[in-house]
Amino acid sequence: MNMKRLPALAAKWMFGLIVVVTVAAFFLCRLEDWGTGHWWTSLISIVLAEAAIYYCAVGQVRKNRRGDGLPASLTFVTISVLYGAAAIFHTVFFWLALRISLTSYVVIEVITAAVWAIGIGLANHFTNYVRNQEDDQRAQMQLMKQMKLSLDSVSYALEEEEIEEREALKAGVRELIEKVKYSDPVSHPSMIHMEENLLWQIKELERCVRGLSDQAGDTGKVEMSRKLLRDISADLSRRNSQLITLK
Repeated sequence: MNMKRLPALAAKWMFGLIVVVTVAAFFLCRLEDWGTGHWWTSLISIVLAEAAIYYCAVGQVRKNRRGDGLPASLTFVTISVLYGAAAIFHTVFFWLALRISLTSYVVIEVITAAVWAIGIGLANHFTNYVRNQEDDQRAQMQLMKQMKLSLDSVSYALEEEEIEEREALKAGVRELIEKVKYSDPVSHPSMIHMEENLLWQIKELERCVRGLSDQAGDTGKVEMSRKLLRDISADLSRRNSQLITLK
Protein backbone atom coordinates (compact mmCIF):
# COMPACT_ATOMS: atom_id res chain seq x y z
CA MET A 1 0.00 0.00 0.00
CA ASN A 2 1.22 3.49 -0.82
CA MET A 3 2.08 5.13 2.52
CA LYS A 4 1.21 8.57 1.13
CA ARG A 5 -2.41 7.47 0.71
CA LEU A 6 -2.81 6.40 4.33
CA PRO A 7 -3.85 9.84 5.70
CA ALA A 8 -6.46 10.26 2.95
CA LEU A 9 -7.74 6.73 3.50
CA ALA A 10 -7.89 7.28 7.27
CA ALA A 11 -9.83 10.52 6.72
CA LYS A 12 -12.37 8.71 4.52
CA TRP A 13 -12.87 5.99 7.11
CA MET A 14 -13.22 8.58 9.89
CA PHE A 15 -15.78 10.53 7.87
CA GLY A 16 -17.73 7.36 7.15
CA LEU A 17 -17.65 6.36 10.82
CA ILE A 18 -18.89 9.78 11.94
CA VAL A 19 -21.78 9.65 9.47
CA VAL A 20 -22.71 6.14 10.62
CA VAL A 21 -22.59 7.20 14.29
CA THR A 22 -24.73 10.27 13.52
CA VAL A 23 -27.37 8.24 11.68
CA ALA A 24 -27.35 5.54 14.38
CA ALA A 25 -27.77 8.17 17.12
CA PHE A 26 -30.76 9.66 15.34
CA PHE A 27 -32.44 6.28 14.88
CA LEU A 28 -31.75 5.18 18.46
CA CYS A 29 -33.08 8.43 19.97
CA ARG A 30 -36.08 8.76 17.68
CA LEU A 31 -39.40 9.35 19.40
CA GLU A 32 -42.79 9.34 17.70
CA ASP A 33 -43.90 12.71 19.10
CA TRP A 34 -40.77 14.50 17.83
CA GLY A 35 -42.12 14.83 14.30
CA THR A 36 -40.87 12.90 11.27
CA GLY A 37 -40.28 16.06 9.20
CA HIS A 38 -38.16 17.71 11.88
CA TRP A 39 -36.26 14.47 12.40
CA TRP A 40 -35.35 14.09 8.73
CA THR A 41 -34.51 17.80 8.36
CA SER A 42 -32.11 17.70 11.32
CA LEU A 43 -30.50 14.46 10.18
CA ILE A 44 -29.93 15.73 6.65
CA SER A 45 -28.59 19.11 7.79
CA ILE A 46 -26.10 17.57 10.24
CA VAL A 47 -24.86 14.97 7.73
CA LEU A 48 -24.49 17.70 5.10
CA ALA A 49 -22.48 19.78 7.57
CA GLU A 50 -20.21 16.80 8.29
CA ALA A 51 -19.73 16.27 4.56
CA ALA A 52 -18.94 19.97 4.10
CA ILE A 53 -16.27 19.85 6.82
CA TYR A 54 -14.74 16.69 5.36
CA TYR A 55 -14.59 17.86 1.75
CA CYS A 56 -13.33 21.34 2.68
CA ALA A 57 -10.59 19.85 4.86
CA VAL A 58 -9.52 17.28 2.25
CA GLY A 59 -9.72 19.79 -0.60
CA GLN A 60 -7.60 22.35 1.22
CA VAL A 61 -4.99 19.73 2.17
CA ARG A 62 -4.61 18.98 -1.54
CA LYS A 63 -4.24 22.68 -2.30
CA ASN A 64 -1.62 23.05 0.43
CA ARG A 65 0.43 20.37 -1.29
CA ARG A 66 0.41 22.60 -4.38
CA GLY A 67 1.69 25.54 -2.34
CA ASP A 68 -1.37 27.34 -0.97
CA GLY A 69 -1.05 28.75 2.53
CA LEU A 70 -2.50 27.33 5.74
CA PRO A 71 -4.60 30.45 6.59
CA ALA A 72 -6.65 29.96 3.43
CA SER A 73 -7.30 26.33 4.38
CA LEU A 74 -8.36 27.25 7.90
CA THR A 75 -10.87 29.78 6.53
CA PHE A 76 -12.78 27.14 4.55
CA VAL A 77 -12.69 24.59 7.37
CA THR A 78 -13.73 27.19 9.98
CA ILE A 79 -16.76 28.25 7.91
CA SER A 80 -17.82 24.60 7.56
CA VAL A 81 -17.29 23.90 11.27
CA LEU A 82 -19.48 26.90 12.11
CA TYR A 83 -22.11 25.50 9.73
CA GLY A 84 -21.97 22.18 11.59
CA ALA A 85 -22.25 23.94 14.96
CA ALA A 86 -25.27 25.88 13.66
CA ALA A 87 -26.94 22.66 12.47
CA ILE A 88 -26.53 21.08 15.92
CA PHE A 89 -27.75 24.26 17.64
CA HIS A 90 -30.85 24.34 15.42
CA THR A 91 -31.60 20.73 16.32
CA VAL A 92 -31.32 21.32 20.05
CA PHE A 93 -32.86 24.77 20.29
CA PHE A 94 -35.40 25.22 17.51
CA TRP A 95 -36.60 21.62 17.28
CA LEU A 96 -36.17 19.93 20.67
CA ALA A 97 -36.56 23.02 22.88
CA LEU A 98 -38.91 25.38 21.06
CA ARG A 99 -40.69 22.83 18.84
CA ILE A 100 -41.21 25.38 16.06
CA SER A 101 -43.24 24.48 13.00
CA LEU A 102 -41.73 22.31 10.28
CA THR A 103 -41.99 25.08 7.68
CA SER A 104 -40.09 27.55 9.87
CA TYR A 105 -37.53 24.91 10.75
CA VAL A 106 -36.88 24.03 7.10
CA VAL A 107 -36.56 27.73 6.23
CA ILE A 108 -33.98 28.21 9.00
CA GLU A 109 -31.95 25.23 7.78
CA VAL A 110 -32.09 26.38 4.15
CA ILE A 111 -31.01 29.91 5.10
CA THR A 112 -28.13 28.49 7.14
CA ALA A 113 -27.00 26.33 4.23
CA ALA A 114 -27.25 29.35 1.90
CA VAL A 115 -25.14 31.45 4.29
CA TRP A 116 -22.54 28.66 4.37
CA ALA A 117 -22.48 28.51 0.55
CA ILE A 118 -22.09 32.30 0.31
CA GLY A 119 -19.30 32.23 2.89
CA ILE A 120 -17.45 29.49 1.00
CA GLY A 121 -17.93 31.37 -2.27
CA LEU A 122 -16.58 34.64 -0.84
CA ALA A 123 -13.66 32.86 0.81
CA ASN A 124 -12.83 31.13 -2.48
CA HIS A 125 -13.07 34.44 -4.38
CA PHE A 126 -10.72 36.29 -2.03
CA THR A 127 -8.33 33.34 -1.80
CA ASN A 128 -8.06 33.24 -5.59
CA TYR A 129 -7.59 37.03 -5.67
CA VAL A 130 -4.74 36.90 -3.15
CA ARG A 131 -3.18 33.92 -4.97
CA ASN A 132 -3.31 35.76 -8.30
CA GLN A 133 -1.75 38.84 -6.70
CA GLU A 134 1.07 36.72 -5.28
CA ASP A 135 1.61 35.04 -8.66
CA ASP A 136 1.76 38.43 -10.39
CA GLN A 137 4.21 39.71 -7.80
CA ARG A 138 6.45 36.67 -8.22
CA ALA A 139 6.34 37.07 -12.00
CA GLN A 140 7.24 40.75 -11.72
CA MET A 141 10.12 40.02 -9.34
CA GLN A 142 11.28 37.30 -11.72
CA LEU A 143 11.73 39.90 -14.47
CA MET A 144 14.14 41.88 -12.30
CA LYS A 145 16.06 38.70 -11.46
CA GLN A 146 16.29 37.86 -15.15
CA MET A 147 17.64 41.36 -15.87
CA LYS A 148 20.34 40.89 -13.22
CA LEU A 149 21.30 37.46 -14.56
CA SER A 150 21.43 38.73 -18.15
CA LEU A 151 23.64 41.66 -17.14
CA ASP A 152 25.94 39.26 -15.26
CA SER A 153 26.13 37.23 -18.48
CA VAL A 154 27.06 40.40 -20.41
CA SER A 155 29.79 41.13 -17.87
CA TYR A 156 31.20 37.61 -18.23
CA ALA A 157 31.06 37.88 -22.02
CA LEU A 158 33.09 41.11 -21.92
CA GLU A 159 35.82 39.29 -20.01
CA GLU A 160 36.35 37.13 -23.07
CA GLU A 161 36.59 40.03 -25.53
CA GLU A 162 39.97 41.59 -26.32
CA ILE A 163 38.90 45.03 -27.53
CA GLU A 164 40.08 48.52 -26.75
CA GLU A 165 36.71 49.69 -25.40
CA ARG A 166 36.22 46.68 -23.13
CA GLU A 167 36.92 48.50 -19.85
CA ALA A 168 34.54 51.33 -20.70
CA LEU A 169 31.80 48.86 -21.57
CA LYS A 170 32.49 46.83 -18.44
CA ALA A 171 32.15 49.99 -16.33
CA GLY A 172 28.80 50.75 -17.95
CA VAL A 173 27.59 47.20 -17.34
CA ARG A 174 28.72 47.29 -13.69
CA GLU A 175 26.83 50.53 -13.22
CA LEU A 176 23.71 48.94 -14.69
CA ILE A 177 24.09 45.87 -12.46
CA GLU A 178 24.22 48.13 -9.39
CA LYS A 179 21.22 50.07 -10.65
CA VAL A 180 19.18 46.88 -11.09
CA LYS A 181 20.40 45.55 -7.75
CA TYR A 182 19.08 48.57 -5.86
CA SER A 183 15.87 48.91 -7.88
CA ASP A 184 12.62 47.88 -6.21
CA PRO A 185 12.08 44.21 -7.18
CA VAL A 186 8.34 44.42 -6.44
CA SER A 187 6.80 45.98 -9.51
CA HIS A 188 3.34 47.15 -10.56
CA PRO A 189 1.08 45.49 -13.17
CA SER A 190 1.15 48.63 -15.32
CA MET A 191 4.96 48.38 -15.56
CA ILE A 192 5.06 44.91 -17.09
CA HIS A 193 5.50 46.08 -20.71
CA MET A 194 8.29 48.50 -19.78
CA GLU A 195 10.11 45.79 -17.81
CA GLU A 196 9.72 43.26 -20.61
CA ASN A 197 11.17 45.84 -23.00
CA LEU A 198 14.08 46.40 -20.58
CA LEU A 199 14.77 42.68 -20.49
CA TRP A 200 14.63 42.53 -24.30
CA GLN A 201 17.16 45.37 -24.55
CA ILE A 202 19.50 43.62 -22.12
CA LYS A 203 19.23 40.42 -24.18
CA GLU A 204 20.08 42.48 -27.29
CA LEU A 205 23.08 43.95 -25.44
CA GLU A 206 24.23 40.45 -24.58
CA ARG A 207 23.99 39.33 -28.21
CA CYS A 208 25.80 42.46 -29.35
CA VAL A 209 28.63 41.98 -26.86
CA ARG A 210 29.06 38.34 -27.79
CA GLY A 211 29.48 39.43 -31.41
CA LEU A 212 32.36 41.79 -30.69
CA SER A 213 34.85 39.11 -31.58
CA ASP A 214 33.78 39.56 -35.21
CA GLN A 215 36.47 42.03 -36.29
CA ALA A 216 34.49 43.25 -39.26
CA GLY A 217 31.66 44.44 -37.06
CA ASP A 218 33.61 45.74 -34.06
CA THR A 219 33.01 49.45 -34.61
CA GLY A 220 29.29 49.17 -35.25
CA LYS A 221 28.72 46.67 -32.44
CA VAL A 222 30.71 48.69 -29.92
CA GLU A 223 28.66 51.77 -30.77
CA MET A 224 25.45 49.73 -30.59
CA SER A 225 26.52 48.37 -27.19
CA ARG A 226 27.09 51.90 -25.91
CA LYS A 227 23.70 53.02 -27.21
CA LEU A 228 21.97 50.04 -25.60
CA LEU A 229 23.69 50.80 -22.29
CA ARG A 230 22.47 54.40 -22.41
CA ASP A 231 18.94 53.38 -23.40
CA ILE A 232 18.71 50.67 -20.73
CA SER A 233 19.98 53.04 -18.04
CA ALA A 234 17.48 55.75 -19.08
CA ASP A 235 14.56 53.31 -19.25
CA LEU A 236 15.48 51.77 -15.90
CA SER A 237 15.58 55.23 -14.29
CA ARG A 238 12.18 56.01 -15.80
CA ARG A 239 10.81 52.70 -14.56
CA ASN A 240 12.03 53.36 -11.01
CA SER A 241 10.62 56.91 -11.01
CA GLN A 242 7.22 55.81 -12.26
CA LEU A 243 7.15 52.95 -9.78
CA ILE A 244 7.64 55.37 -6.88
CA THR A 245 4.63 57.44 -8.00
CA LEU A 246 2.49 54.32 -8.47
CA LYS A 247 3.22 53.05 -4.97
